[in-house]
Amino acid sequence: MRTLLVIKKRALNLSKFVNVEVYCNASSEFCVLTRALFQQKGISFTEYCIDKDKALEEAMIHRCNNKTIPQIFINNNHIGGYDDLIRLDANYELDKLLGLIRDTVGYDNSDNPRRKTIIVDC
Repeated sequence: MRTLLVIKKRALNLSKFVNVEVYCNASSEFCVLTRALFQQKGISFTEYCIDKDKALEEAMIHRCNNKTIPQIFINNNHIGGYDDLIRLDANYELDKLLGLIRDTVGYDNSDNPRRKTIIVDC
Protein backbone atom coordinates (compact mmCIF):
# COMPACT_ATOMS: atom_id res chain seq x y z
CA MET A 1 0.00 0.00 0.00
CA ARG A 2 1.30 3.42 -0.87
CA THR A 3 0.65 6.41 1.27
CA LEU A 4 0.88 9.80 -0.28
CA LEU A 5 2.18 12.41 2.08
CA VAL A 6 2.10 16.00 1.01
CA ILE A 7 4.47 18.10 3.04
CA LYS A 8 4.81 21.82 2.69
CA LYS A 9 8.43 22.76 2.70
CA ARG A 10 9.65 25.66 4.73
CA ALA A 11 11.71 28.09 2.77
CA LEU A 12 15.32 27.86 3.78
CA ASN A 13 15.86 31.55 4.26
CA LEU A 14 19.52 32.09 3.59
CA SER A 15 18.84 35.33 1.74
CA LYS A 16 20.56 37.36 4.45
CA PHE A 17 23.81 35.63 3.44
CA VAL A 18 23.41 36.41 -0.27
CA ASN A 19 25.29 39.30 -1.88
CA VAL A 20 23.22 40.85 -4.68
CA GLU A 21 24.66 43.69 -6.73
CA VAL A 22 22.81 45.57 -9.46
CA TYR A 23 24.39 48.03 -11.88
CA CYS A 24 21.67 50.32 -13.17
CA ASN A 25 20.57 53.87 -13.82
CA ALA A 26 17.67 55.88 -12.48
CA SER A 27 15.55 56.05 -15.63
CA SER A 28 15.70 52.59 -17.20
CA GLU A 29 12.40 50.68 -17.11
CA PHE A 30 14.26 47.37 -16.81
CA CYS A 31 16.20 48.70 -13.82
CA VAL A 32 12.94 49.71 -12.16
CA LEU A 33 11.53 46.22 -12.79
CA THR A 34 14.70 44.59 -11.45
CA ARG A 35 14.52 46.63 -8.24
CA ALA A 36 10.83 45.77 -7.87
CA LEU A 37 11.48 42.03 -8.25
CA PHE A 38 14.15 41.97 -5.56
CA GLN A 39 12.01 44.12 -3.26
CA GLN A 40 9.02 41.82 -3.82
CA LYS A 41 11.16 38.86 -2.77
CA GLY A 42 12.42 40.76 0.28
CA ILE A 43 16.02 40.69 -0.91
CA SER A 44 18.31 43.58 -0.09
CA PHE A 45 20.80 44.50 -2.77
CA THR A 46 23.59 46.93 -3.47
CA GLU A 47 22.73 49.30 -6.26
CA TYR A 48 25.38 51.01 -8.35
CA CYS A 49 23.93 53.92 -10.35
CA ILE A 50 26.23 54.23 -13.33
CA ASP A 51 24.56 57.41 -14.61
CA LYS A 52 25.91 59.27 -11.58
CA ASP A 53 29.44 57.88 -11.64
CA LYS A 54 31.39 57.01 -14.80
CA ALA A 55 33.91 55.04 -12.74
CA LEU A 56 31.09 52.64 -11.77
CA GLU A 57 30.19 52.23 -15.43
CA GLU A 58 33.79 51.38 -16.26
CA ALA A 59 33.90 48.92 -13.35
CA MET A 60 30.71 47.25 -14.62
CA ILE A 61 32.10 46.93 -18.15
CA HIS A 62 35.36 45.52 -16.82
CA ARG A 63 33.49 43.08 -14.57
CA CYS A 64 31.01 41.65 -17.10
CA ASN A 65 32.21 42.93 -20.50
CA ASN A 66 28.77 44.36 -21.19
CA LYS A 67 27.48 47.93 -21.53
CA THR A 68 23.75 47.29 -21.21
CA ILE A 69 21.87 47.80 -17.97
CA PRO A 70 20.87 46.38 -15.62
CA GLN A 71 23.72 43.98 -14.94
CA ILE A 72 23.09 41.66 -11.98
CA PHE A 73 25.53 39.74 -9.81
CA ILE A 74 24.61 37.22 -7.13
CA ASN A 75 27.47 36.17 -4.86
CA ASN A 76 29.93 37.66 -7.38
CA ASN A 77 28.51 35.49 -10.18
CA HIS A 78 27.30 37.40 -13.21
CA ILE A 79 23.62 36.60 -13.78
CA GLY A 80 23.14 38.90 -16.76
CA GLY A 81 20.45 41.44 -17.45
CA TYR A 82 16.75 41.70 -16.75
CA ASP A 83 15.75 39.03 -19.30
CA ASP A 84 18.17 36.58 -17.72
CA LEU A 85 16.80 37.43 -14.27
CA ILE A 86 13.21 36.77 -15.36
CA ARG A 87 14.21 33.50 -17.01
CA LEU A 88 15.83 32.34 -13.75
CA ASP A 89 12.78 33.44 -11.77
CA ALA A 90 10.38 31.54 -14.04
CA ASN A 91 12.29 28.29 -13.41
CA TYR A 92 12.62 28.91 -9.64
CA GLU A 93 16.39 29.01 -10.13
CA LEU A 94 16.48 32.59 -8.85
CA ASP A 95 14.87 31.58 -5.56
CA LYS A 96 17.44 28.81 -5.27
CA LEU A 97 20.33 31.22 -5.89
CA LEU A 98 18.90 33.65 -3.35
CA GLY A 99 18.56 30.96 -0.70
CA LEU A 100 14.77 31.19 -0.57
CA ILE A 101 14.33 27.50 -1.39
CA ARG A 102 16.66 24.53 -1.11
CA ASP A 103 16.12 23.04 -4.55
CA THR A 104 13.49 22.60 -7.24
CA VAL A 105 13.37 18.79 -7.22
CA GLY A 106 9.85 17.46 -6.79
CA TYR A 107 8.00 20.71 -7.36
CA ASP A 108 4.70 20.67 -9.14
CA ASN A 109 4.69 23.98 -11.02
CA SER A 110 0.92 23.86 -11.53
CA ASP A 111 0.44 24.17 -7.79
CA ASN A 112 2.27 26.03 -5.05
CA PRO A 113 6.02 26.14 -5.84
CA ARG A 114 6.81 25.69 -2.15
CA ARG A 115 5.07 22.32 -2.06
CA LYS A 116 6.81 18.98 -2.36
CA THR A 117 5.22 15.57 -2.76
CA ILE A 118 6.86 12.61 -1.07
CA ILE A 119 5.68 9.06 -1.75
CA VAL A 120 6.36 6.55 1.00
CA ASP A 121 5.91 2.79 0.61
CA CYS A 122 4.21 1.26 3.64
